[in-house]
Amino acid sequence: MSTTYEKTIYLFIITINHKSFFGQFSGGNGSNSSPYEISTLNDLKLLSESPQYWSKSFIQTQNIDATQTKDWNNGSGFLPIGRPTDLAPYFWGKYNGRRYAIKNLYINNQDLDYTGFFAYTFCSSSIFDIKGLI
Repeated sequence: MSTTYEKTIYLFIITINHKSFFGQFSGGNGSNSSPYEISTLNDLKLLSESPQYWSKSFIQTQNIDATQTKDWNNGSGFLPIGRPTDLAPYFWGKYNGRRYAIKNLYINNQDLDYTGFFAYTFCSSSIFDIKGLI
């Protein structure tokens, strides 16, 4: 008795934009000499939602319109950078706004003790030259 088995192997190749899939900023590597570049609202969202970056250096490279934040997190808006999480209790990196603005940032979260663009910061953190949150 002879039995023949056919095996079919399917190979799927999926092309992924690694920048958006792996969560990278617009540039830089997070060091003091090459800070992560914040140039889009997606960059701000990545920073806000990724406590593993809160010890790094950042530089804002242009004005950012944050109007879309009103629809984020079921109406709570932008999650403050440096809010206590399981990965990090605060922001202890550097953020240089280079006198650029963040416009129309929306935050409405009654459950947080401290709310703002930054919530908790460590004494060694450095936040400067943000033109204004308007």
